[in-house]
Amino acid sequence: MSRRWGRRHRRDWERVPPAHEDPPVAAGRHLALSLPALPPTIPLARRTAQIRFTTWGLPRGAAVLDATLLIVTELVTNCVRHAAERSPELGLTLSLGDSYLEVLVADRHPRVPTVAAGGGLRVIAELVDDFGGRLAIVPSTLSAGKTVGVQLPLSAEPAP
Repeated sequence: MSRRWGRRHRRDWERVPPAHEDPPVAAGRHLALSLPALPPTIPLARRTAQIRFTTWGLPRGAAVLDATLLIVTELVTNCVRHAAERSPELGLTLSLGDSYLEVLVADRHPRVPTVAAGGGLRVIAELVDDFGGRLAIVPSTLSAGKTVGVQLPLSAEPAP
């Protein structure tokens, strides 16, 4: 029974158009988790990202991996510190395509921060800019929350 569900689920996923302009993520290189917005989640999210991306073939010590781990840490920390009261859970999505990696962190808190506000989000924006990536903060129409998404090219090295 689970085999049939898995095949049906995969077919349904393939029909969904990608949310970005790049080709769809290769099979098995996508992970979506729902985690509690609690302090122990911060190192758990970072370690999960490190294990997942290296398992998918990203070399340990790669500059883009180090940047990604910092980004995951900052985004999850922001959810735990600023959104936990109104959003007891956060969503973490990791994807690895042929030419990019993507991290999405979502919560249900209605406040949508701006990069101009400073703090961890400004650090993330500068890091994304150094790598020639993309940062998006998108309000959710379903949950009154938001999703912060980062996409980094795999071939990029940080700007000097």
